[in-house]
Amino acid sequence: SDFYNSDIIIASPLGLRLATGQDIGDDMDDDGDSDVIDESDEEDTALKDLGYQGKRKHGNNSNEGVKTKSRRKQVDIDFLSSIELCMVYQADFIKMQNWQHLLDMMKAMNRKPLKMRTDTDFARVRDYFLNGKAASFRQTVVLSQFPDPYIQSIFTRRSPPELNIAGQVIIRPKTYEGKLLDVIPAIPQRFLRVDFNKKEKEGAVTDADIRFQYFVDKILPALKSEDALGTLLVIPSYFDFVRVRNLFFNTASDLGRAYDSSKKSKNRARGRDGKRVSNTQKKLEDNLGIETAALYASLSEYTAPDVVSRIRGDFFRRNISVLIVTERFHYYFRYRLRGVKRVVFYAPPLHSKFYSEFLNFIHINEDGDSISNTMYTNRDALTLERVVGTQHARNMIKPSAMNSYTFTFENE
Repeated sequence: SDFYNSDIIIASPLGLRLATGQDIGDDMDDDGDSDVIDESDEEDTALKDLGYQGKRKHGNNSNEGVKTKSRRKQVDIDFLSSIELCMVYQADFIKMQNWQHLLDMMKAMNRKPLKMRTDTDFARVRDYFLNGKAASFRQTVVLSQFPDPYIQSIFTRRSPPELNIAGQVIIRPKTYEGKLLDVIPAIPQRFLRVDFNKKEKEGAVTDADIRFQYFVDKILPALKSEDALGTLLVIPSYFDFVRVRNLFFNTASDLGRAYDSSKKSKNRARGRDGKRVSNTQKKLEDNLGIETAALYASLSEYTAPDVVSRIRGDFFRRNISVLIVTERFHYYFRYRLRGVKRVVFYAPPLHSKFYSEFLNFIHINEDGDSISNTMYTNRDALTLERVVGTQHARNMIKPSAMNSYTFTFENE
């Protein structure tokens, strides 16, 4: 049946956007009218901060804007006006996709219909629907493997008069044991606390700015040296990933250590076992010296498969010092990364099991300099709790907490 004659609608957020005709980046105002298709102000600001000066697709030409607005008014989302129970299943999976799709669909629910239908049964129309209070009476159920600020914002992002009249209930585990003991290599696991209040007084205004400045001051100098070979840098947020990648791009250009992923390695030299090896590896075996490795390479969920294979191979052969990856890259592909000596987390991973999975990539060598560093702020309390455990997290985020904590476990 169609949407209007269905009692239950099962759909993905992207599927609803495609079915209703809403384009990526569209928004709906409070009166139900549609605005011109354009990037949101927050996204524009974020992209400009990252160095992007993208052109708007609409709005520059007045005729295009009028046509777009007229078309948007014809978008059929009236079937979402009578939703009484909304269940978001596996919200943590949706968080690994485009979260904005879900927010836009939640915002489009329970609005006054734009068109009058001839088959409407007015005896079933309730007064609070006519008064624009349908969202306050809608029951919203969100299921997720773990709590997250973005997921909880579904309930708290509206103003108090529009919250559900019955309130809200959050059911979650009382305590978490953490993932520290799931790490197989016996390496020091260090957590670096970024003092939010101190940095805020120095001029940084957002959590992202504070974390980035701490990374530039404390972490980057060590990664610029040639001793940083085998470093894996994990960044959960894609916006932070772009920002750090641009930082490494400028740094690599200044040092003359840029990496060209388009060049294929010529592995014509053969080792003693008869297998082909790179020229750099051949020099290492013959003690003829080593070429300066590229400063960094990056992998994300958008990287082409052939480029991924090339970068993984060059990182294993020590042709790349720092490998930058996103959490979603590991979430979708689960590649085995070889050649990892140390791991740096830009923030605690959203999925706590990824913490131990990344650290289990580490191969301890004779130097014994393998270590993991995790940056965190007080606003990472939920993710930090799932990694280190509830009791450790409470001690690490309290006002009197130290600047760093190190956990070391011996293998039995």
